[in-house]
Amino acid sequence: MLESYFIFDCNVRLGHSKEENLQNAQPQDIIKIMDEQKITKALCSHLWAENGQVIFGNELLIDMTETFLDRIERQFVVQPLLLKNYDVLLSDMKDKKVRSLKICTTKFNLVMCDEVFGDMFTFCQNYKIPIWISESQIEWRDLCLVLKNYPALNFVITDARYNKNNMIISLMRKYENLFFDISRYNVFDGIAGMVNEFGSKRLLFGSAMPKYSPAASINFILESNITKTQKTDILGNNLEKLLGDISYE
Repeated sequence: MLESYFIFDCNVRLGHSKEENLQNAQPQDIIKIMDEQKITKALCSHLWAENGQVIFGNELLIDMTETFLDRIERQFVVQPLLLKNYDVLLSDMKDKKVRSLKICTTKFNLVMCDEVFGDMFTFCQNYKIPIWISESQIEWRDLCLVLKNYPALNFVITDARYNKNNMIISLMRKYENLFFDISRYNVFDGIAGMVNEFGSKRLLFGSAMPKYSPAASINFILESNITKTQKTDILGNNLEKLLGDISYE
């Protein structure tokens, strides 16, 4: 059954983290799980980059994925105070085949406001580069302002659980540039409810590997009362289209 779907995981981390009690996940480890679950590709960032060692973590990601680019899609973590030349970042992304960026706020003691992130948000909006942010890093009022002030900048919220359901739905109703990763979204009939209200185009399959198994998220989608076309959108097509919109010129 799964063989008939193109499955693209939007939420995977490589490396290890003492803070999150995660072992050292290598590409081979992730790909083994992907093969078991019939996952075609995975979008991966590096835990060291997310936990403060941004430059070193991104370099590790490049080195460890070099021979796995047919299965692993790279995602850089960025810290705006370290970005001095956005032309260099764009060139580096093109050279290293990176089509998305991830930001952290509370981990880096930053506020998601124009004074800190404005130049980066403008850059990403101009080049159609989508931004990922984990729910644990969100101050909701700040996110509302960003979504409003940058309507052509696509944001992906990851790792949000059932207790954030009302906020997610409220923002999805208001902002077409908001996408949602369902990796931790265990709301009864939640996916069908979202599809009925917003359609299937802004929902993304994610697993939060290696911390969690992808099996539950995949099954959650497959068992939802939605059409096969909508399941195909969520399992992989939406992410591929979102990443494919980037312009390096």
